Amino acid sequence: MLRQRILTSLVGAPLMVWMAWLGGYPFLVTTLVLSVLSMMEIRRLIVRCGHRVFPVFLEVGSVFFAVGVFFQSNLIPGFVVLFIFTGALTCVGRYPYYTFIDFCVNGMAAFYVGWGYAHFIMLRNMMEGMDGFWLFAFALVVIWGTDTGAYFTGRFLGKHAFFPDISSKKTWEGFIGGVVISFICVMIYLYFVPMGNKTLLIVLTPLLSMLGQAGDLFESLFKRQARVKDASRILPGHGGILDRFDGALWVVPILYQALALYEKVV
Repeated sequence: MLRQRILTSLVGAPLMVWMAWLGGYPFLVTTLVLSVLSMMEIRRLIVRCGHRVFPVFLEVGSVFFAVGVFFQSNLIPGFVVLFIFTGALTCVGRYPYYTFIDFCVNGMAAFYVGWGYAHFIMLRNMMEGMDGFWLFAFALVVIWGTDTGAYFTGRFLGKHAFFPDISSKKTWEGFIGGVVISFICVMIYLYFVPMGNKTLLIVLTPLLSMLGQAGDLFESLFKRQARVKDASRILPGHGGILDRFDGALWVVPILYQALALYEKVV
């Protein structure tokens, strides 16, 4: 299990960094692939939880947001309104086959995955030139440092359960270890990388690390309700795409929005 986890990371991590380095269409395609695969996994979880899936609803959501922000489209607000009303009308027209709960679950999944991955594009393109790449790479350092620190600290030192009703393997020691190791990784990263606002990024790191672990717990909650161990088995040693990027779907959007707010206020 650990060997598969390491081998998968040794292949997947450099590939993700390379696509982010290239930016542009290669990174857009990478983001869309991740979004579509994640949506397929969340679709399975929705069915396993006993809810019905709206046809095409999730698939469109997994693609449109990332494409919209890539081309800086002003159609996104209009699409959101159309998206909501289309789902509501589908619910009305097919009741009781589709219920209000089905509508809420499908809508949440579409925004959680589609809008979450769209922030990958937004963060990568937030600064001109390669500064956007260094910023996105910073997010990866936080996420991977947190995951690695939490995994090994929890495995060797973990004794006190952390939200055992959601995930029996999570411990307080692992939680703290994830925050500490991610902070150390960020300090090393920022020492060598030419970036501005380093102080702000350092201050945000512990918060992002904790929120990344909250994202992990959120996905674990979904899997617990669906009674499955992994979202899928596409990544040996890791499970599914959602299992690998559950923290990123919290860290990247929150980092982007925090920096956007900082720019407006300061």
